[in-house]
Amino acid sequence: AGQYGAPGTLGLGFAWVDTYLEALTDRPSTISSFIVDHNNMHGNASASHNGGSPGGGGNAGGNNVSHASSQFDPSVPFFVSQASQAPPEALARAWRKSSVGTSLFGGLAASEKEHRLTNCSWRLWGIALTKERAACARLTQRAAAGYGTEIPEDSDVEDDRNESSTSLKNAASSGEDEPEIKEEAPSELPLWRQPTITWAPPRITPNLYVVMVSIHGLVRGEEMELGKDADTGGQVKYVVDMARELGRHPHVARVDLFTRLVGPNIDGVDESYSVPLEPLDGPDGRSFVRRLQCGDSSVYYPKEQLWPHLREYSDRCVPVIQQTLAALNAQSDDRIRLACVHGHYADAGEIAANVACTLGVPMVLTGHSLGRNKLEHLLRGGRISPAEVEKKYNISRRIEGEERALNVADIVITSTAQEIAEQWALYDGYAPRLASVLRKTAASTRYGRSMALMKVIPPGVGGLELEADGGQADGAAATENGAGGGDASEGNGGTGNEEGSMRKDGMMMRRDGSVSSSMADLMQAAPEPAVWDAINRFLRSPGKPVILAMCRPDAKKNVASLVKAYGSTPGLKDLANLVLVLGTRGSVEELSVGAQSVVDDIFRLIDRYDIYGSVACPKHHTQADVPDIYRLAYATGGVFVNVALQEPFGLTLIEAASHGVPIVATCHGGPVDIHRTLRNGTLVEPRDVKAIGAALLGLVTDRDKWNECSRSGLASIHKYSWKSHCEKYIDAVVRCRGGEGSAASFVAGPPPPARTRNA
Repeated sequence: AGQYGAPGTLGLGFAWVDTYLEALTDRPSTISSFIVDHNNMHGNASASHNGGSPGGGGNAGGNNVSHASSQFDPSVPFFVSQASQAPPEALARAWRKSSVGTSLFGGLAASEKEHRLTNCSWRLWGIALTKERAACARLTQRAAAGYGTEIPEDSDVEDDRNESSTSLKNAASSGEDEPEIKEEAPSELPLWRQPTITWAPPRITPNLYVVMVSIHGLVRGEEMELGKDADTGGQVKYVVDMARELGRHPHVARVDLFTRLVGPNIDGVDESYSVPLEPLDGPDGRSFVRRLQCGDSSVYYPKEQLWPHLREYSDRCVPVIQQTLAALNAQSDDRIRLACVHGHYADAGEIAANVACTLGVPMVLTGHSLGRNKLEHLLRGGRISPAEVEKKYNISRRIEGEERALNVADIVITSTAQEIAEQWALYDGYAPRLASVLRKTAASTRYGRSMALMKVIPPGVGGLELEADGGQADGAAATENGAGGGDASEGNGGTGNEEGSMRKDGMMMRRDGSVSSSMADLMQAAPEPAVWDAINRFLRSPGKPVILAMCRPDAKKNVASLVKAYGSTPGLKDLANLVLVLGTRGSVEELSVGAQSVVDDIFRLIDRYDIYGSVACPKHHTQADVPDIYRLAYATGGVFVNVALQEPFGLTLIEAASHGVPIVATCHGGPVDIHRTLRNGTLVEPRDVKAIGAALLGLVTDRDKWNECSRSGLASIHKYSWKSHCEKYIDAVVRCRGGEGSAASFVAGPPPPARTRNA
């Protein structure tokens, strides 16, 4: 560490920082005012008002030092100048060390000097961070302007040279390439002014290997068959999109998404699910689907029957991961490390726990849908007995798997805060109040804590990227569907279509002012998407606003309540069409027993309310058709509906918002957080049929409200992107893995100790 200590103190490491801080705390009469002046001099005038965050130089915890200065001490500027030259991590270490006494024992037990030391180190940490950022910014500007990266020798930039050396020392201690330092002949300047630093941008090296596990359903990268069965739903899209985006992260060398190998020669199952290795991002990409045998590969097990085969699958995963890691290190000059094993859902969570404990690496868990919460909602409905729940869902084994995974997990990724407070809190392995205490004490250190860290990281929308102008979604969310946020101006629904616009009565208006009730008639200049034809053939008046629901045929999705609301709300079936996209199917008899029951109930309700010609329920669609289905709802001034009894997150709500479609959603689960962020619709109680109908009628008939919701969703949709998700995810994993707050610093970190917890 001495190599990167203060100039003139080589070999002493960062111990000299404590010496200066101790000297400063003996001079309380002048230190505070001088630090504030020093802050202001470095462009941080608001430091004393920013709430005390590092990098801002604010006060720590309200431990203010008096600003009254009766006598100026000339030694204070020297001590502050020297201490603020230390790398920020040295000052952060000093602050953490000094704050132990004041945070654990309180202000009465801690001495006044300890309070001053905590405050002083915190504020100097902020100064050092500010100087480092300013120096790097100036060096970057010089390089961009063509002046080169060598610092001139004039006195005006002497401070810059010193600040930039701090930044480069920090980079070197984080494992990045060291800059070239040319030592000049001794001069009359102090020792710490002498080096001339040639600056170059740090080299980012992919050094992390991420393993993800999603065992049930049919997983593939292209043409996902979402809704084909009860196990192939939103989770499949979630893990594939996440793995693909993680593979593009600059610090990730490879991502393997482990799933099961199915087939070949199974009726109704494509042979692509029997391919052992599938690239997700092209042949040159860094993300892959890996398929290993789980039980008998000639049988497609539903997820409730996979439990006996999980240990066997875990044993198969371990050597494959070890071989892949060895091959990556053989091909790279940099050390590649296994960052974590990430299990999705209860079954894969148990596999991830087994593998993580075997390999001695952190485990990450995403529950997606939790057994205790599902059991509670099923029993509350009163339609099924506990014995039937156990027989159908194998719910006790699922809960056991979740408890095992939670016991081993270092991090639990959740989509919403509600998932933590109302779902994970039901489990024996997580107690919110105890977890808070553990994180604030020494028990929360790396592997010493006995409770997982809950991390809220909302998922993204596949294909959603941000424009350079900061905030408008691109093709899939705005450009391709013509919904340019603010273009939905007063008086029309803002279809963004050059051929026409939406009137307040829901009918389509051509550019010449005539009215059309047909999308095909409206879009004469462009061919209709094929899926529109598949939907419109069910409808007598295709131009009416579309009330859209898109989910698999599952009783918990509560589609029957939506049909009841549509059929029983006066005037609604005359004003709008209902489109139900319930996965893909051949005949109803080919569906599972649960799905057959749902579809049969829907057909009976259509007959009861006599809404033939107003309801479309297409049998087939592909993943490529999904954006066009959302565009149909947008172009007709329609609404997207998700009134599930309990929705863990609600990714389809985000997809609808990215296409400018307002929503009516359940008030239970993730949609609450989504609505709080996007403000693009209405939340309802899913069992209240009248409330669902009133919400739909309100959005369909009130065009001003429709426009407002559509614009609000488009304006905020950038908060849900996979790029942002993966950046937060990697940061959380690196911190857990032992890095100093960045993936770059993780390269130089020591290997983790062997795991002692058992799955």
